[in-house]
Amino acid sequence: MNRVLSLLIGCSAWVAAASVKVSVGVGDELPFVRPVDAVARLRAEVKAEASEGTISFTVRNVLGGETKMVRALSFMDGRATVKVLDAPLKKGAYDVAWSCRAGSETATGSQRIAVCDDVGPSEGRNGEFLFGTHAHLQCCRSPQEEELEVRAAARAGFTVMRIDLAWCAMERQPGDYDWSGSERRVALLEKYGIRPQALVGLAPDWAVKRDWVYERPERGPCGNKLPEPALWKGFLEKMAAHFGTRIPFYELYNEPDLIGFGNFTVDDYVESFNAGARGVHAGCPTAKVLTGGIACWRVTVDTKRNFLPRGVLGTAQDFDILAIHEHGEPKGLFRTLDAHWLPLLKANGIRKPIWPNETSEDALRGEAAQAACYFQKALFSWSRGCCAHNWYKVRESGRDLAGTRRVYGLLSRDFEPLAAYPAVAGTTSLYRDAHFVREIPNDDMELLLFAKGQGLVLA
Repeated sequence: MNRVLSLLIGCSAWVAAASVKVSVGVGDELPFVRPVDAVARLRAEVKAEASEGTISFTVRNVLGGETKMVRALSFMDGRATVKVLDAPLKKGAYDVAWSCRAGSETATGSQRIAVCDDVGPSEGRNGEFLFGTHAHLQCCRSPQEEELEVRAAARAGFTVMRIDLAWCAMERQPGDYDWSGSERRVALLEKYGIRPQALVGLAPDWAVKRDWVYERPERGPCGNKLPEPALWKGFLEKMAAHFGTRIPFYELYNEPDLIGFGNFTVDDYVESFNAGARGVHAGCPTAKVLTGGIACWRVTVDTKRNFLPRGVLGTAQDFDILAIHEHGEPKGLFRTLDAHWLPLLKANGIRKPIWPNETSEDALRGEAAQAACYFQKALFSWSRGCCAHNWYKVRESGRDLAGTRRVYGLLSRDFEPLAAYPAVAGTTSLYRDAHFVREIPNDDMELLLFAKGQGLVLA
């Protein structure tokens, strides 16, 4: 089957066999539909040089269960349109497979859709906890794709988005500022009521520190280049002043504990981070500065020597939020928050929130486990006093559902939803106006109690 994403046909997959062409979609570039609209909007259009035929559908929930339907086709001017469903679908992700016969020709194919609430746009409904995500918008193939990705995030109820804004693209030469690319992306998020969390780094060559000594000389420069602290501070002050309150969150560096994201020492990181944070605060006093998102508590082959606790304690006077990452199964995040991160802050009198701002799980354990991972990590983070949680990421950069299952995105590159996408929409819809009350002791599972309106919600 040849699958082509076309912004002209409204989220449909056209599949052709000889003279038969089949398109199944919901009338939108994004393959998402509300439960109450699924019967009316999920349609199949067939083009064929025939007078009649049949098309059969198998609608399979990716977490289990399926429904089969058969429709007669009567062509007028070579076209026939039929509805796919007889009854509404429950919320979830579905594979809609079809087999069509028109005259002597046949065609088969499938389309992935999500049945879920349209939660966004989310402006003005941020509550006490931020549901966030990450998008590599610079990897999109067109501005239209960027907007689709942001619209998909808003529809799922995300209130903040971590985006990559590279220094080397905004100040290619000293004092020559070009905010156009960053302006366009910030404006796009504003259009959909999403607040940007700017991940800033990647210094231009002219700003690199002259006496930079590598943490591991044999690795050479990799990831972020170490800038002169004064130049870094000056740039961030200009950037924060330019965007003002439009960018409320700045993260300085990604995973600074790993050599691969910057071959400089922990002391270099502390000096550089503190200079940059002071620049942001000088340019926009209301902006919140996150530490570089720390990859993990455990030591890996790529971890810098003695990064923890120095990388946190040495920056505690200047950061507003401690950013951490923890990919993999939920219990990894649970354990590191309870056993390491929260005790570290408490023992050192640091009364600042934590933001797990890049944490997810791939689909290797199955889409059900990945969907549950989102729900569990987000709400557990909330219960531990974190101010926000980000799922990494909205969309895959180069993989498709037909390929490897090692996908972190809620959507494939061609915008097909994994089961985690309707799980996000369900979570944000139910909890984003809620208030965390307390944890309920239980030997078998983690139970969390939330208040919403006049009622209570148990997770």
